[in-house]
Amino acid sequence: MKILLTTAATALVMGTTAYAESHAMGMGSYEVSADDFYASNLMGMRVYSSEQELGENGDPINFTEQQWDDIGEINDLVISEDGSVQAVIVGVGGFLGIGEKDVALTMDQVRTYDDENGERFLVINSSQEALEAAPAFERATAEDTAMTEGEAAEPGMVEQTDAAAATAAATATMAEGEAEMETEAETEMVEGEAEMETMEAEVETEMAEGEAEMEAMEAEVETEMAEGEAEMEAMEAEVETEMAEGEAEMEAVEAEVETEMAEGEAEMTETAPVTGATGMVEREGYTTAAVSDLSTDELTGATVYGADDDNIGEIEDLVASDSGEITEAVIGVGGFLGIGEKKVAVNFEDLQILTNEDGSDIRVYISATEDELKALPAYEAPEEAAMDAGMETEAETEMETETAPAAQ
Repeated sequence: MKILLTTAATALVMGTTAYAESHAMGMGSYEVSADDFYASNLMGMRVYSSEQELGENGDPINFTEQQWDDIGEINDLVISEDGSVQAVIVGVGGFLGIGEKDVALTMDQVRTYDDENGERFLVINSSQEALEAAPAFERATAEDTAMTEGEAAEPGMVEQTDAAAATAAATATMAEGEAEMETEAETEMVEGEAEMETMEAEVETEMAEGEAEMEAMEAEVETEMAEGEAEMEAMEAEVETEMAEGEAEMEAVEAEVETEMAEGEAEMTETAPVTGATGMVEREGYTTAAVSDLSTDELTGATVYGADDDNIGEIEDLVASDSGEITEAVIGVGGFLGIGEKKVAVNFEDLQILTNEDGSDIRVYISATEDELKALPAYEAPEEAAMDAGMETEAETEMETETAPAAQ
């Protein structure tokens, strides 16, 4: 509505101004002065109020130093038949246009000032409360608001003059504009509904296509999952077969290791040194200790001496039978600081163990010499023997494979 009023007011100003110029001056001969206003510029300008005494129109000011209240903006103008502005309609109060009311002011109540930046300001010499309390301006027809000559207008209202005809014309123009807007709005609504229906049809089509694609994708995923499960079952069956074959090979290797261990024990028994009938060694302060009085930890690491107290080596390990009885002692002979040392096994009965009175020193004696012990076969633990046998078998198999002639 405000747009229509602005258009009508602007058209009225242009029409009445042209009429006045046609009687007062030649066509198009008017020159705009610095104090003139364009109606299009007045529309929407902010209006300020001040209770202080104001200067003359056109006085320069510094806007930032003024203590003015922003009371509203110009919503409309009332133009007389001769083209002069009879009243300025200012919207005061309210927030964002809500609760706002229009108040009519005459142009002589409005002061104009320019700041140093060339911007123009409109100021009313009144308080904001007084303006908000003024009667609201109502847009009535010329017949309802026609007043006799010389009759004073109500406070806040502008006296109606012979501009009734102009106002009626503006009202007719407004009515035509409203009718055109309503017709245009209805047409746009119909077109909008048609476009909406078209868009809905397109959306439904796209949704149907999307659902079809989704179903196709789900079917493809189910097929891939079924194929994956079949492959997994085949792999599990293959793994189970390989595990069974591996267990069979392990059992065969264990049986072979047991056989080789038995053969090795027999060979060690045949080659183990036997103490001569030289009698027992006697040392001052030491007595022969019973094996049952000593622990495995005490014997392991004990130094082994020859009959002449020569340091032959030390006990590296003890071998026990299935019943827990110690049958052999593993002695490390030769070498230096463990480097180049050779481990040999001797019968535990061939050792004589002496301890001092408080048992703090243990001495192990054997009648064999260091050279005799070095001549014995190197001792290899059963686990190491089994591993070496497996590695030898694997190496022999690889060699046979490499040297086998290719099939014709």
